[in-house]
Amino acid sequence: MQLVDTAVKKDQVDLFLQPIVNLPQRKLRFYETFSRIRIMPDAYLPATRYIELAMKQEMMPAIDNLLLLRGLQVVRNTAVGDYNRAFFFNITSLTLNDPKFMGDLVEFISQNRMLAPQLIFELGQKDLATMSIDALPTLEGLSKLGCRFSMDQVRDIAFDLEYLESRHIRFIKIDAPLLLSELKEEGGVSRMKRMKAELDHSGIDVIVEKIETDRQLLDLLDVEIDYGQGYLFGKPALHEAA
Repeated sequence: MQLVDTAVKKDQVDLFLQPIVNLPQRKLRFYETFSRIRIMPDAYLPATRYIELAMKQEMMPAIDNLLLLRGLQVVRNTAVGDYNRAFFFNITSLTLNDPKFMGDLVEFISQNRMLAPQLIFELGQKDLATMSIDALPTLEGLSKLGCRFSMDQVRDIAFDLEYLESRHIRFIKIDAPLLLSELKEEGGVSRMKRMKAELDHSGIDVIVEKIETDRQLLDLLDVEIDYGQGYLFGKPALHEAA
């Protein structure tokens, strides 16, 4: 925790980018942003080591803020309004329910509306299901400005589409192992194709993440997924070199 506290105070939170490609062409469409705590030159604290502690200490809004600042610097250097270079930013439940952080975010984007189409905010499935009703106006405001939203950390694929539409979700991220396990069940391919058709009808695209092999990709293409993410297409890289 001392390492995290020092990194935040000394501005040692770096931005990493991982490509998201359309399928089956594998053309670069988006980037997901990740925060990495730098503890020494070229050495980073793994996110799994600090996120839970940072949330308990209510430090995630500060980390999210630094990550967003880094990301906006990158977004400014891309073609304004180019949806093909949009960036996914993770927002934790703690940050989502921080009225000051979210209020400042809405105000900033309202003053820089040309950046909005390139910003996609990512919320966990559990966080979306338990989010405070007080946070809904913030989602509404960001959506009206042109920002989009994605749901990740999916554990249950029985989606409430009406609820997701009310939260302005336009992307759903599903881990490759979870989707592949569903496909292997009896009647799994048909069920997943129906799910995909329902999501298409609601205007929600599917991104399958953690794709690591061509074999996984071939099996997933049976469902005609929209986008892929994972080591097969590129590892997260420090943004200067991404």
